[in-house]
Amino acid sequence: MLNDDDLDDKMKKDKVIYWTATGIVCSVMVFSAINFNLKNPLGPMKGAFTHLGFPNYFKIELTVAKILGVSALLISISGKNLNKRGSH
Repeated sequence: MLNDDDLDDKMKKDKVIYWTATGIVCSVMVFSAINFNLKNPLGPMKGAFTHLGFPNYFKIELTVAKILGVSALLISISGKNLNKRGSH
């Protein structure tokens, strides 16, 4: 059975893993949202939209969806923290 110190260490470790994964996901989504809209995109995105047959305006919709996704991840995290603080 875990004592309080072991439990605190495990929770800290889980928090670090959670924030690292969330940070990586958010960073990739923001980078790709910006990269879609560059005149000369980096990496494999150069001709991806024309190659797949998507219209040019789809970049805007995809960018908005990615920004909303990042916002939803970060707002839900902040909302949980606010609820925890308000209940004590």
